[in-house]
Amino acid sequence: MSVGLNDHFFFFGIRLHWILKFVVVLFMVFSVSGKASGDVEDQRSDEGELFRISGDAEKGRIIYEQLCLSCHGETGDGLGPAGQNFSTRLPDFTDSTHMFSRSDRYLFTIVRKGGRKVGKSEIMHSWESILTTEHIHDVLAYIKTFAKTYAVVLFHLRN
Repeated sequence: MSVGLNDHFFFFGIRLHWILKFVVVLFMVFSVSGKASGDVEDQRSDEGELFRISGDAEKGRIIYEQLCLSCHGETGDGLGPAGQNFSTRLPDFTDSTHMFSRSDRYLFTIVRKGGRKVGKSEIMHSWESILTTEHIHDVLAYIKTFAKTYAVVLFHLRN
């Protein structure tokens, strides 16, 4: 019988590989940085408060269905009817790794100013002249519902 290295190392009764998986997930969740992807404004507002999406997901669903669904797809997988014709693969909003790696400020900026502003494709154009700040918060609150929840992340940690 072969015994792996992790079978021998425990920390407070927990196998070492569980601890390492947990640390990796924590790093993914808490290391969101919009600065890594181009010219994105700071995460903090002028008052020093952390920027957070605070919209109404139900209102956002209506906006998403009218303006975003044709490219990003009904389920947010980036495979909408129009999105399938682009040479660039659109982001998959159901991918929690992708969504957790983007700060709220980054997501807000890419919707408001367009992909070019954050060093991404110009396919994602600016919605600044069409959507108010409140509308952008609403649609982003809805888009975030596509991503897998923390419970799913914990499930993967245990398996």
